[in-house]
Amino acid sequence: KEDRIESPVHIFSSHFYTTLKEEGPSGVRSWTAKKNINIFEKRFIFIPINQNLHWSLCVVVNPKEILKTQSLESNENEVDDSAVSCILFLDSLKAHKKNTVAKYVRRWLNAEYKRIIESNDEKVFNKSTMKVYAPVIPYQNNSWDCGVFVCRYAFALFLNRYQEFTSYDSASEGKYYITKNKEFKFNMDDIRRMRNEMKSLIVNLSSSYENFKKEEKQKAKEAKITKNAATASTTNDHTTESGKIITTKPKELDQIARIDNFEVTQDGYTQHMTPCLEQEI
Repeated sequence: KEDRIESPVHIFSSHFYTTLKEEGPSGVRSWTAKKNINIFEKRFIFIPINQNLHWSLCVVVNPKEILKTQSLESNENEVDDSAVSCILFLDSLKAHKKNTVAKYVRRWLNAEYKRIIESNDEKVFNKSTMKVYAPVIPYQNNSWDCGVFVCRYAFALFLNRYQEFTSYDSASEGKYYITKNKEFKFNMDDIRRMRNEMKSLIVNLSSSYENFKKEEKQKAKEAKITKNAATASTTNDHTTESGKIITTKPKELDQIARIDNFEVTQDGYTQHMTPCLEQEI
């Protein structure tokens, strides 16, 4: 299992793009800031998109290479094996508009660049420095497998996460990196098999997840009882002439709990070691 911070790949949920589109870069700032994620240390950033009952996949490639990409811009005919920054757009139905998606993603990249690199340049990522490519890929021949295709695209790229996407690849719009890559050699039979595998995985994991949630709920309940007992133990006891212990009623308690030799109720609590029951006040 790869460490989330050290991994060359970062994967967002589909809510990321939806929030980005509706609220702008400020709406998704915490998605990386709170988790201490530096996107400029990643080779691939997966952004799944769900719009109009269809799934597609946007992949930010080598964002840290943006300065090298800018230097290559001065000579577009120069092609070598140096890593470059770009956006890959994979859509099994060609239903989503890649340029619209790229526009929102570039805005977010510029905001992250300003936050992390602490630069005042607000347009480092633009149409020239951060181009978007839609390489030829396997496409679906039905109207319901788009989600599985997105998972398959992501899996293929994940297997190539340690392979550089170079200026040579960008010159061919990803033709050699993706279209002719063996990891992208799959068809509808593979997609159907993958769908069945995903279904089996979900069924098998569901029981484990349910048990996990039950354990979490029980732990939370026990922690609350322990906290209430600790609160109750801090109340003041008063001894009467008859030897009775009168205990101030803890207002915080909202349930019945028995801890060791104490009975705790919403009306107060009784210490069973006393000669007689105290009078509640």
